[in-house]
Amino acid sequence: MNEEFRKTFNDRNKRVKVYVLDKDGDWSDCGAGILEIIEGNYAGNELNFVQVSTSPDMAKHNPPKVSPELLSKLKKGIDDEDKILYLPILASNNTFESQESMIFLRQDL
Repeated sequence: MNEEFRKTFNDRNKRVKVYVLDKDGDWSDCGAGILEIIEGNYAGNELNFVQVSTSPDMAKHNPPKVSPELLSKLKKGIDDEDKILYLPILASNNTFESQESMIFLRQDL
């Protein structure tokens, strides 16, 4: 994924809601924010990441309804309260696959 793609994608300012599917098949609400594709470092490797950042206003209206431990896993342990999701990704056609979960992007919303 190159810089031009990340810029084009990020310029669209996508607001998203983050959910996690638990073992029982229930969806847990992790909050809402702005979806971005960024370049970052993980375990000594430069990778592309999917990042969802929230704002105080969004967090007030859409607070996470999951444990702090789960939120920490979704952020790969980074200590940033504005981040809901921060995971390395692989690109495949128009679907973004994280190494631990799948993210679906709906274009009709």
